[in-house]
Amino acid sequence: MNRQVFAAFRGVLGGFSGAFLGRLIWINLCAGFASATAFPSLFKILFLLMAVLVGPLACLGYWLFRGLRNRKFAYISTRLCAFSGTCAAVFRFFLPQRSAWCLLFGLFAFLFSGGWVQTRLLRYTDPAWYADPRRAAISYAGGAMYNYRSRKIPLPAVQIPPVFSVGSVLEVRGLILRTTPNLRKSRTFLVEDVAGVILGPSNGSNVLFDRNHQVLAKFAWSMKNADLLAQILDGHGIRFCTCKEYGYSLGAVTQADDF
Repeated sequence: MNRQVFAAFRGVLGGFSGAFLGRLIWINLCAGFASATAFPSLFKILFLLMAVLVGPLACLGYWLFRGLRNRKFAYISTRLCAFSGTCAAVFRFFLPQRSAWCLLFGLFAFLFSGGWVQTRLLRYTDPAWYADPRRAAISYAGGAMYNYRSRKIPLPAVQIPPVFSVGSVLEVRGLILRTTPNLRKSRTFLVEDVAGVILGPSNGSNVLFDRNHQVLAKFAWSMKNADLLAQILDGHGIRFCTCKEYGYSLGAVTQADDF
């Protein structure tokens, strides 16, 4: 119990330190920029931008201080650290007579840090679920029609070309698949390496995973040639699955009945 309390304290201290120092540095940079430019209104824009960036800094501090590996505690505490750290930094810069600004910018940091905090901390607090293909399938990837499909999996009635691309995320050359991410390193694997495909919701992704239940690639039905990829996978007996639970807890993956 004492170790957990100490870890929780470390996490709160790290989250507050990251948010406070990050915001304080940003305030001084923005102030210097505003004094050197003919557009002081940009100071307000840059200042508000930190409301989005302070969340990851609070997460970074929580991780560096090796905070408690509890998903709910980490999520709540880092958001509160983003709020309190921002308030303290603004108070330090504007002095007590502008204390109303502390609450205003602290509220902005609290509201806009939620998505960043939840995703970044998940890798630290629950690495198994972070890497789980079910989480990748249900994670938001686009609008309501991004991954929409009818009851049946769309399969084309045309001959499959030897080389084609699935949107901008996959390149297919016969039975060789290669991911084509924008910022990350590409990955090459064979169709036979694919153990199954998890069908995500309409705003999620379809995830190819291997026999070790690791994510190989993702695609959506709205992408060009997604149906050609589905035909190749189906032709090799690869099963398509649905993820029953769209939350962050482990959901049961069951074989689809409509394929």
